[in-house]
Amino acid sequence: MTRDPHGDNNSRHRRDEHIFYRDTYTDLTMDMFRPADILCVASRSFIGAGIRLFSQVDGKAAWLNHAGQVIRKDGILVISEANFPKHQFTKLADYLSRQRRGKVRLTLVRINKMVWDTDTQRKHATEWMTGFHIAQEGHRYTVGGLIPMALYSLARNLTPLIRGRFKGIPVPVPQDLFICSALADWGWYVGQIMTGTDFFPSSLGGQCSPQDIHDSPHTKFVAGWRRERIEPKHSIIGSDIGLTRLREVIA
Repeated sequence: MTRDPHGDNNSRHRRDEHIFYRDTYTDLTMDMFRPADILCVASRSFIGAGIRLFSQVDGKAAWLNHAGQVIRKDGILVISEANFPKHQFTKLADYLSRQRRGKVRLTLVRINKMVWDTDTQRKHATEWMTGFHIAQEGHRYTVGGLIPMALYSLARNLTPLIRGRFKGIPVPVPQDLFICSALADWGWYVGQIMTGTDFFPSSLGGQCSPQDIHDSPHTKFVAGWRRERIEPKHSIIGSDIGLTRLREVIA
């Protein structure tokens, strides 16, 4: 059916069919972090904006551009992250300070406990993940690895040929691709193999984005920033009931 861009025959403007979102914040404090949590970040930077642009999925804008894994190292919790120019361990207090200064927005997520068959399975996967991240200290960031992901994003967002997310457990190859979301994904390689579950279905081909980590059905929101859908509130005048009542008043 041909649609009238100014409104349909029920007098409802097509604007009502648009989806709107709002950003909300739940207080994030130091004591909320747990080993094995993942910290997702929205940076106020040109590079961060570019990553978010290429991470949109099926017309839905991305609002996260970085991810780091929470691990326990030398008795304290730190963020293991692939940052340019190389891997680093960042103190939680540093990130919380940057958020207070308006440099970043933080979102803490956690692997859903329902993916694990037993607690022993979860503990073994967490131990392997921790050892994997500690072994990456000093590894250099690979900017070139972002190019295939950007091209895949262009193909999926500019054509109707690619939709949905790619499911498959990626094998760690830090010598070829070393970026933030890949590092977080690879850390859970053993856990994903044991459970037979891709923890982070990808929208960028074989590798997930930071937004994919947050949006995964296998992670749950803990605290920080989140984007919520605003349910449209139709005006009674623009509804069929409203038109009927208006005609009654005129008559």
